[in-house]
Amino acid sequence: YTGAIFEAKVPHSSLGSIVGGGRYDGLTEIFGVEGIEGVGLSFGLDRLNDLMREQNLFPENIENTTQVLFVPMATEMEAIAIDYLGKLRQHGIASELYPAGTRMKRVFSFANKKQIPWVVVIGSDELTAGVISLRNMVKGTQKSCNFATLLKHLNTEA
Repeated sequence: YTGAIFEAKVPHSSLGSIVGGGRYDGLTEIFGVEGIEGVGLSFGLDRLNDLMREQNLFPENIENTTQVLFVPMATEMEAIAIDYLGKLRQHGIASELYPAGTRMKRVFSFANKKQIPWVVVIGSDELTAGVISLRNMVKGTQKSCNFATLLKHLNTEA
């Protein structure tokens, strides 16, 4: 800092500052741009989270709205998963994408923890056959189907 330095604190909180910053003269010279002064600030996301917990600002009854978790088994399946995810969202079905290349035990644990009822797996076998694997996390059953069948099934379950 080359000038004023500031912090923001929340009254009646045990936390320190949640925002900090100050004046920076010549900072842009590091990047090859001369003659620009500035003022900057930064929020501490961890601090904001801690503050919200401390002051009970998170609702007690947050319900999980995600209905379907898409799991591409490799990066080449991600584009298909994203396309399907977008189509489900257009039909009002809340969906998420899990990163490719993760062990299924970890995926299922994540889905169970978040109480996501359906997991859609897209692997090389599914890609070749033109289907997806749909796992019912409540019943522990799994079946193969095409996307149209998935959409119809989810609409009747809703």
